[in-house]
Amino acid sequence: MLSELYDEIPEALATMHKNARLFLATSKRATFARTIIQNKGLGALFNGIYGSTPAGNIDHKPELIAHIMTENGLVADRCVMVGGRKFDITGAHANRMSAIGVLWGYGKRDELEQSKDLSGLYLTLLRKPRLWSAKGPIPIKTAI
Repeated sequence: MLSELYDEIPEALATMHKNARLFLATSKRATFARTIIQNKGLGALFNGIYGSTPAGNIDHKPELIAHIMTENGLVADRCVMVGGRKFDITGAHANRMSAIGVLWGYGKRDELEQSKDLSGLYLTLLRKPRLWSAKGPIPIKTAI
């Protein structure tokens, strides 16, 4: 399966995995996502890999994130969604979860900024995955 990783993503995930449980919430089919993650050697870094299903019951980010939270006993104010598309941000906000919008991948700054809602939830934009480098996280305020 052809799928390229952005520079520094494996290192960023490994660093985050040291201090947090990681779950993948993708619009891809769950079976494809699992195969991609395993083929890239990243499977051990994730506590769960979730995506759309043939039944169609969790094909949209709000429902998918709610499903992950329920299945894993997660509480929104102890979680952060990291994603590059407006669907990631609005899905997080629909579940009262903060979000970090990333500026690598398919999403663009305008799209992410337009995904803010009136809930007052936090949206931070990051340019590079190296913010989670082996040297530790860079404070968010200096990262945007």
